[in-house]
Amino acid sequence: MGIVSIFFVAALIALACSVDCFASAFAYGADRVRIPFFSALIINLVCCVVLGLGLLFGAFIGQYIDIEYTKWAGAFILVALGLSKIVSGLKKPVSIKADIDNNKVITKGEATLVSAGISLDGLAVGLSFGLVSLSGFEFFIIVGLAFVAGGIALYLGGRIGQNIANKTTLRIGWLGGVMLIALAIMNVVF
Repeated sequence: MGIVSIFFVAALIALACSVDCFASAFAYGADRVRIPFFSALIINLVCCVVLGLGLLFGAFIGQYIDIEYTKWAGAFILVALGLSKIVSGLKKPVSIKADIDNNKVITKGEATLVSAGISLDGLAVGLSFGLVSLSGFEFFIIVGLAFVAGGIALYLGGRIGQNIANKTTLRIGWLGGVMLIALAIMNVVF
């Protein structure tokens, strides 16, 4: 895979994984629940670590399975996850009650709970992409871009949620699903 392809695929993975961060921060912002810097950092770090573990585990398994099987298995997982995100994104959103103490601030402990739910998609995405191929360079690019995209998504999601949630019923959960399906197609074609 060429350098441009690596960055394009890494950007798609990072964006697909950060959509959940954005949607969660948007929902909390809409409820006037603030996510302080260190809580956002915890959420983002946990999501990136889980994505990285998925990538490594997928790469480990991929060594023992024929490349054609891993390519199709990875694509199947991404399409299934993508379709699931599209369907759930089009339904009425279900908010996660993370502000346990009702103080309108996501504490560091509450951030750990939030990140547990958000990071599961990253585990599946990492596993499916890791099955196909993964060099050390690709690993660091994917996790690094995911960290940057996740941080931006948390910040913007919270800000936008606070500013426009009362004016619109914007639903973006399906967008991550579209990105995952595009990634699956790219893995099979290229």
